[in-house]
Amino acid sequence: MKKLFIVLIAVSLLHDVCVSQDFWQETYNFGSNTGPRDFVTDSEGRIYAEFFSSTTLIVSTNDGLTWTVLDSYLPPVSISEHCNYSFFCKNDILFTHINSGSWSGDLDIGHGIFRSYDHGITWENVSEGLGADTNIVEMYLAPNGNILAYYEYYGDGKIYTSTDNGDNWTMTLDMGTYYKNALWVAPSNDIYVSYGSSFLYKSSDNGVTWVLESNSYECMASDDLLTTSTGLLIGQYGTVDDPGFVKSSDNGLTWTTCTCDGLTDQVSSLCITEGDTIFANIGHYGNPYTFLYSTDLAESWDSLDMSGITEIDHQSFTTIITPNGHLLTSIYFDGIYRSGEKVSSTSSGIQDNNNNLSNVSIYPNPASDYITIEGENIQRVEVFDMTGKKVAAEDYSYVSVAKINTLNLLDGVYCLRVSVKNNILIRNLIINKK
Repeated sequence: MKKLFIVLIAVSLLHDVCVSQDFWQETYNFGSNTGPRDFVTDSEGRIYAEFFSSTTLIVSTNDGLTWTVLDSYLPPVSISEHCNYSFFCKNDILFTHINSGSWSGDLDIGHGIFRSYDHGITWENVSEGLGADTNIVEMYLAPNGNILAYYEYYGDGKIYTSTDNGDNWTMTLDMGTYYKNALWVAPSNDIYVSYGSSFLYKSSDNGVTWVLESNSYECMASDDLLTTSTGLLIGQYGTVDDPGFVKSSDNGLTWTTCTCDGLTDQVSSLCITEGDTIFANIGHYGNPYTFLYSTDLAESWDSLDMSGITEIDHQSFTTIITPNGHLLTSIYFDGIYRSGEKVSSTSSGIQDNNNNLSNVSIYPNPASDYITIEGENIQRVEVFDMTGKKVAAEDYSYVSVAKINTLNLLDGVYCLRVSVKNNILIRNLIINKK
């Protein structure tokens, strides 16, 4: 299968030169640190990230383009505990749960849950009701706003639920000697959790009570479940030697395997656009890491451009779609990178304001049947092939959103020329229809 990549183009178009740019742009460098395992966003578009195994918290208010180190008062822990700071956000309320993981031996693990109402500057302990179960490793948001916290330590798994933004916690499910396999909110708004080798429990009241759904359930998906625009669930499945994806159309009760053509290694991070394009970082320790994308619900995968990333052999800890529609990723022992162009439509209205043309966004790229251009005062859109021949063009009357049909274009690299009032914007465009 053809590998997609952006190449350097120099096509003279009416004295304008179409020059390629790196797909990825580094927006923060960790130096000798390992970088964040989490990106979390609030309702105002802030993106938070932490240095793994440290008390340093950084925030971006412009969609991941620049970052500020907060003077944050995260509770410090002993370096010998190897604690992780993981973050969770409900609207504008930021939470952190500090844990050491089940591998930490006989250390005094876990520090409970902390909450911040001032965007990560000050924190208060909100562990009332957890008792000794302070090793919280994951948190989830129920459809009605309840918060679920998952505790795990040496063959002991429990779910705690808070109905008051973390002021109080109540244990709602005791898994006994088992760990959780996966927890997900289904399109039906029911919450499911699978654990052990065959148990599946369901909550229809946002995590307050749980009922046994099946004691012969085959868990075929990991915790990182994606939900498509049509309500299909897609999850990872398999091993390093036999990686794969599965999907479910009945809220996760039964699963079918995807073809996964082009998937060659296990997935370390995963995200999906509102147009159902899936992006995944694959690889494992000792093997090179790379990004793939799928436009057919995980049935086939193509390589994504890696240009601009310095440490291409290092693992991506986490990848998200930013509120403004860019890809944002954290590369182990390297830095934070953002895609230069949008891969999804705008959801929050956040815009970069570096110059007159920075507000123009073009997506999807790669494209198949059409491209969308968002900005102000768009007058004309033109597409040129590698020889400089104009292959598509549309005129507009100072619009803010323009679409141009690319169904008749062959797969390949093109030059896109957008006329915006008295300015010209030139970008590379990839057409890929498989």
